[in-house]
Amino acid sequence: MARERRFTADAAHELRTPLAALRIQLEVASQSPRPDARRKALLQALAGCERAAHLVSQLLKLARLDQARPALARIDLAALVHAAAQGIAPPACVALTGPWQVAGHAGLLEILLRNLLDNARRYGGPGATVTLRREGDALLVEDNGPGVPPALLARLDERFFRVHPEDSQGVGLGLSIVRRVAQLHGAALSWSNRAEGGFAIRLALPATGQTHGTD
Repeated sequence: MARERRFTADAAHELRTPLAALRIQLEVASQSPRPDARRKALLQALAGCERAAHLVSQLLKLARLDQARPALARIDLAALVHAAAQGIAPPACVALTGPWQVAGHAGLLEILLRNLLDNARRYGGPGATVTLRREGDALLVEDNGPGVPPALLARLDERFFRVHPEDSQGVGLGLSIVRRVAQLHGAALSWSNRAEGGFAIRLALPATGQTHGTD
């Protein structure tokens, strides 16, 4: 209950900021006599609406995951990875061949993959290449961007924590969602800066038949 109260308070705080900014921009648009100023304010208000909608969507996902006890089945993780990689622009590179059978929940793993790819694309920076590959029983999601300051690595899955607080798109929930989905699959999740530059996240899923849903 204490955890839920903290989460509710944090969520209310995070929603208050984009909603307040949205109101300010709409007031500017309604009061300014200059067409260019009105247009700029409306565009900023639209961006604020999109960020608030994204935040609400992520909050709802976390709320559902906190109550989840999914039934796991035999699925082809490679197929999910290929589909997710095509869902971002530009598409991520996939170095997977053949099927990869794991015990999992397809819908939850799709959410996990989307958040991993969104995280890699956003923080890899313009022009960064995102690659997904298999290493033994683990999926690696790598980018060749600037990496993460070492002092912040331990905080990446804290709810509402952002490496770049000035980022107007991120809401600081992506890796919290990834962590929760990993827990529900009994999977090991870790991340680090790459020696050759960039950032890597490692997700090790148990083999088919070895995974059970956990709280």
